[in-house]
Amino acid sequence: MPRRGAFLSLVFAAAVFFATMLASPTDNPQPSATLGTLPTTTQAPQSQTPGSQSGSASGAVWASDTGPATQRLLDMRMWCKDKSVIDSKCSFEYFNNILAQPGDATEKIKSVISQISSLKIEDDLFIPECHHAFHAVGQTAPRMLGVTEALKLTPDVECQGGMVHGVIQTWSQDSKSDVIARDYATVCNVYPQGNLRAFCAHGVGHAIGVHFPQDIIKTTLMCDEMYQYDTADGCVTGTIMEFGGSDFVTIEISKALGKPRAKDSVTQQQKLDLCTSLPERLWEQCSYKVFQLFRDLMPQPDTLMVLCEHMGKKGRESLRKNCAYSIGEVAVSAKGLVTILDPDERIADFFGPCMKIPSDLLSDCTRGFIETLMRDVPLNNNKTYKNPCDSLPQATRTFCEAANESAKQSRQAA
Repeated sequence: MPRRGAFLSLVFAAAVFFATMLASPTDNPQPSATLGTLPTTTQAPQSQTPGSQSGSASGAVWASDTGPATQRLLDMRMWCKDKSVIDSKCSFEYFNNILAQPGDATEKIKSVISQISSLKIEDDLFIPECHHAFHAVGQTAPRMLGVTEALKLTPDVECQGGMVHGVIQTWSQDSKSDVIARDYATVCNVYPQGNLRAFCAHGVGHAIGVHFPQDIIKTTLMCDEMYQYDTADGCVTGTIMEFGGSDFVTIEISKALGKPRAKDSVTQQQKLDLCTSLPERLWEQCSYKVFQLFRDLMPQPDTLMVLCEHMGKKGRESLRKNCAYSIGEVAVSAKGLVTILDPDERIADFFGPCMKIPSDLLSDCTRGFIETLMRDVPLNNNKTYKNPCDSLPQATRTFCEAANESAKQSRQAA
């Protein structure tokens, strides 16, 4: 049965292109957290990335750039500027336009896959956009070929599974809820095994969260039906993200279906009790992702340790440690998004939440932070990247180096 290693890239996938709208600390002091009583914060919208600001078509140079773009990337960006396509939607619209041109559907899809794969190797500035580009292919392919054939064309989990996520997104958007209920447990069985199957199941978790948003425990329990196919873990991670409100891709789907947002139905007690309300065989994956339900409280991770401690007492100590890993994972996008290409000071700032929780969990939080940070680094372009551990406090050095090595061994090529 695939465990955590098969899912190291799942959460980061959507965050790369839709900058997370998370809370900023308020000016009012927060009440002390007790079990069943967690602090609240005021949401502050963040600008979308890439691009200098939400809604802009800034052309060739974007605020996130760390160097000059190659000609191919410049051409793509100038196309977007000419069409007044905002920066954060550029790669999506650009490659969708290619797919809309006349020609054989299968050959066009294969050609665009090849273009995206080569561009991300040619130009590092495209790497944060490649998930969104593959999403464009995945969302369009089912309407050209059907869901099953579109899934079969997905070459790999390249760019954090963007294409397979896009296919499942269209399946969710174009299907009625009774069809989702009928097919969700087996739709990913087109893949015999491996990470593609797991990434597909993650998308299914989002889909059932969209279609059945009323009760997080009942909906997450649906994932247990996939246990017989070794896809339950991926489903759990997607469902938790959907109820956590972290995937802004699905907002329009909920609106189109006339469904409320899943995140609006979750009670405070359900957040605390979710993992241990599930069958024990789902506890591990749930505890790795449960912090997604508390993203709006990320600036105060010390107060949220009540969740981790509660899980340790009600379940087992490993759930507490997994919860700390999740804090590190979410910290990567806590204030927008940080990448390995950012300055050391910015990386250290985003790491701050890990320094606010009990010291015995520092190694777990560091591992979550580093493995998430390093998911977007390509393995196949022969370029050298700085060691992220140089950006963090010396006290984390041993933990960080081990986590960095783990990331190198487990991640897929970006």
